[in-house]
Amino acid sequence: MGWSDIDLCVIHPRSDDAAAVEVKGWHTESITPASLKDWPSLFHFVRPEALQGAEELLRRADFRRILVVGRIGEGGREQVLDYARERGVEIIEFPTILGGLIDRTPVNRSAGSDAQHAIRVLKTYGLLKSD
Repeated sequence: MGWSDIDLCVIHPRSDDAAAVEVKGWHTESITPASLKDWPSLFHFVRPEALQGAEELLRRADFRRILVVGRIGEGGREQVLDYARERGVEIIEFPTILGGLIDRTPVNRSAGSDAQHAIRVLKTYGLLKSD
């Protein structure tokens, strides 16, 4: 509870944009309008005490609030996004993040991390394709 509901507080080194991020790694679940009632903890990271903690850590109040989820169900997608917008929250789905990582990982350079190495090998052998 409290500000520990936030998984990451980040500041972009070039643009100085900041964000408080909550990651829900529920990869077998789709977020639907019913999920909003069944899992009220989805948005605990934007409760006042959580935001106050993020403000103190980031030393600013102008930061994005981002919720990362496995995916949003197609039925009721706009309802979920509207619910999040009303709370000042952006939702990013894991396929978007993973697609970005795959697209930005070159096959012709040494990897900078274990994740990049795994992606590079999968792309090299045709098991992953960039868009």
